[in-house]
Amino acid sequence: MIAALRGIGRTVAVLCFLVSWGIGSALLWPLAAASGRQEGWRKSVLRGGCRGVLWLLNVRVTVDGAPPAGTGILVTNHLGYVDILVLGSFLEVVFVSRDDVRNWPVIGPFARVTGTVFIDRDRKSALPAVVESMHAWNAQGVSIVFFPEGTSGRGDVVMPFRSSLFESAVRAEAVVHAAALHYATASGDDAPETAVCWWGDTDFLPHAWRLVRLRRVDARVTFSDAEIVPVDRKQAAREAHAAVERVFRPSSNGDDATSGPEPARGPEENAVQAD
Repeated sequence: MIAALRGIGRTVAVLCFLVSWGIGSALLWPLAAASGRQEGWRKSVLRGGCRGVLWLLNVRVTVDGAPPAGTGILVTNHLGYVDILVLGSFLEVVFVSRDDVRNWPVIGPFARVTGTVFIDRDRKSALPAVVESMHAWNAQGVSIVFFPEGTSGRGDVVMPFRSSLFESAVRAEAVVHAAALHYATASGDDAPETAVCWWGDTDFLPHAWRLVRLRRVDARVTFSDAEIVPVDRKQAAREAHAAVERVFRPSSNGDDATSGPEPARGPEENAVQAD
């Protein structure tokens, strides 16, 4: 009963926040455009929106290591839509997301106005345009975040990387950085692989309902110190996968949410997926 009440309260709070944040941001847009500060407006919308939702959901973010400085590409393992909120709360970046997100209620408009590059993975013919968009953002001094696993997982392994989007790093001669995402929930709550990680055939609304009922979520972002200079996309994907695996650890459930199993080892266990 308590969890259900918590979920209802948070759902109402998050929806009210997103609507009010959206209206406020829209009202400020003409001022930003008139003063030539559109990029500052975009960053503020992304960072403020992500931080507000995380606070309402009681998601605590811990950062290990130093986020990359300057323009480049950041790749991480992918565990679901919470990843965007976590990374967007402290990084000034543009995300690459699957195409159907643009049409989601509330989330879709937020993704569009924050510059998200959408990719339809079922249409390989659309890939060159996506790479060009990523290249254009890099040329403007904006870093790109994408999830080369191509899908989200349950947080137990780093899945094979698709190499296609690394072409943007090659074209832009951009350094590739890597990080690993890890989630933990409190003892007695649903495990993170079912309540935080969104994977498989789980529908969005049932998953979101499990998420809003949690007492808290501890999110940890661990940055690798590797700086990958791309020679070709296959090499970049292979080295990025190894860098993520070196700092990866499985998601956990327990009282000590900031501790967990040792990082998974052995990049040879997951070969880079050819595409």
